[in-house]
Amino acid sequence: MIPQGSTSRPCDPSRRRLLLGGAGLSVASTLTGSTQLAAQSNTPPLASSIPLVPPRTEFAYEVIVDLEPTLSLGQSPIGERRMVPIVGGTFEGPNIRGKVLPGGADRQLVRRDGVRQLNALYELQTDDGAINLPSTTRF
Repeated sequence: MIPQGSTSRPCDPSRRRLLLGGAGLSVASTLTGSTQLAAQSNTPPLASSIPLVPPRTEFAYEVIVDLEPTLSLGQSPIGERRMVPIVGGTFEGPNIRGKVLPGGADRQLVRRDGVRQLNALYELQTDDGAINLPSTTRF
């Protein structure tokens, strides 16, 4: 979940020049086969046409789910498969609220290297009756 009140950092203009300058030098030296030509230019050719916009996040909603105990589905060639049934719950955000419908699950693969791959798939029903199907994949 995205914490409420989180903001994105404004981009430092000197960092933008540094990043775009590095990209321009790399492209110029690759195209010409020479680093001397790239070093002569202070402004990369595409610097003014590439917008650098930092990502922005916004709190949408928080989900609280009711879970059943984890079920082990057995070993596979790449690790143990598990499933955690989602049997209900609620969600709420600034412009949306409702309930978590039973029947979803968090499917897990515990790989032999110790990494857990998680994939949750469940249905949310808003107070006005609309049903949404979020899918969350994470490591």
